[in-house]
Amino acid sequence: NDLFSKFNLAVNYDRVKETNENNHIPNDPNTIVLNVNSSSIIPQKFITLLNNSRSISILKNEKEYIKTTSLMKTSDDAIGEMVNKSRDDLKGPLDIAVAVEYQGGMTPSKLIVMGNASFISDSAYERYGNYYNNSIVFFLQSMSWMIDKQDEIIVPTKAYENNMFAITQQQV
Repeated sequence: NDLFSKFNLAVNYDRVKETNENNHIPNDPNTIVLNVNSSSIIPQKFITLLNNSRSISILKNEKEYIKTTSLMKTSDDAIGEMVNKSRDDLKGPLDIAVAVEYQGGMTPSKLIVMGNASFISDSAYERYGNYYNNSIVFFLQSMSWMIDKQDEIIVPTKAYENNMFAITQQQV
C-alpha cells in the first residue's frame, strides 16, 4: 500500500461478497459477476467472473498528475468483509480493478491494480469456461493499454458445441 498510495490507491484487506443473487454464481457469494465497462482502456463491454477478490480504494487526496479509471465495479449490494475485523465492513459499490495514469516525475507511467490474481489461472479456466475467455480478453487489453499497443486486435476463440441427440436402435 505504500507504493499504491503514490498512485492514489489502496488495496483493502477484505473479501468481496455479493448479497444480490443476480450478481454471483449460485451458492457462492464470493464468486462475483462483474460488468467490465467500455472505456479508453477496455474498448468493449463484457461480463466476467472473479472469485475471492479484494477491493481497491481510490484515495481522496486527488492530484492533477494522476488520473484513475475504475475498470470493474461491484453492485451497490456488495460488501467488503474485512478479514482482520479491525474496521467495519465496506459497503458497495466497490472497485475491483482500477487503471492509473501517472504524469508526474520524469517519465509518465501506467498501471492496473486488481483485487484478484487468480482470474487467469488454469483452475479459473476449469471452473468458469467461457467467462474465462472474457478474463483473458480483459488481461490482454489491459496489457496492451499499459504498453501503448491498443491498435492490436484481439479475436476471442469461438466456443464450439457438439450437437448430439439420443435415438433408439429401432429409430436407427
